[in-house]
Amino acid sequence: MKILVVEDDVFVQEDLKEAISLLGHEVIASCESYEDVVSCLNEGINPDIALIDIQLSTSYDGTDVAELLRKETKSKVIFLTSRTDDRILHKAKQLEIDGYLVKPFKSDDIKVALSLLTFENTIKQPLKREDIFIRSGHEQIRVKLAEILYAEADDNYVTIYFKEGRKLLTMSLKALEEELPSPPFLRTNRSYLVNTNHVDKVGAGYVIIGFKEIPINESSKLKLKEILDF
Repeated sequence: MKILVVEDDVFVQEDLKEAISLLGHEVIASCESYEDVVSCLNEGINPDIALIDIQLSTSYDGTDVAELLRKETKSKVIFLTSRTDDRILHKAKQLEIDGYLVKPFKSDDIKVALSLLTFENTIKQPLKREDIFIRSGHEQIRVKLAEILYAEADDNYVTIYFKEGRKLLTMSLKALEEELPSPPFLRTNRSYLVNTNHVDKVGAGYVIIGFKEIPINESSKLKLKEILDF
C-alpha cells in the first residue's frame, strides 16, 4: 500500500515511516502541513491511505487535509490524535473517516489500522464475480451479492440484511458502497443502501423491501427511476 504521512512532529513522523516500512508498505510522501500536501498532490502523488495528525501547527488542521484528499484522491484516511473528545469524534464522523489512532500508539496499533483497510481492498476482486467477502468476527464469509437486501449504517458499523439473517460489519456505509456495483446497489440516504433488485414498492419518500420501509431522498429516487425504468 502507498501511504501518505501528514505529521508536524518530526520525531513522530520518523517513527511512523519506520513502522510503516517494516510492515511492508511504502511511504510515498511525508508532509508537515496542508500546504505541503497541496504541493505533493500537484506533483502527482496518489496515496492509498493517508495518516493525518488532526492537530497541525498551522491555520489548517487535519480535517482540512482530509477534506482536500477526499476531493482530490480516493485515499482512505486515518486520523492521528492525542485527544478523543466529542469534537474530534464529531468531525471524524462528518468526514466519514476510515479510522483513527490515539497517541501514543505502538507499532501493533498501526499494523491493525492498516490491516483493516487493506482487508477492505482485498474484497474488490471477488466483486467482479457475483459475490463478496464480508468480515464476521475472525472469519471472512463469501456471500452472493444477489442475497443482499439492504444495508443500514450505525456510526462506523454497518448491518447487512439478507434474505435469511443479517451480518454486522466494522466499516462505514461509504466504504461498503464503494465495494458494491451500481446498479443494482443504490445509496438512498445517509443511513441506507439498497439492492434495487429487491425493491417491492416505491413511495413518496420511501421504498419497501419485504416488510422494511426505507427512506429515500429525491436525488436517489431519480437514480432509482433510471435503474428500474418507471
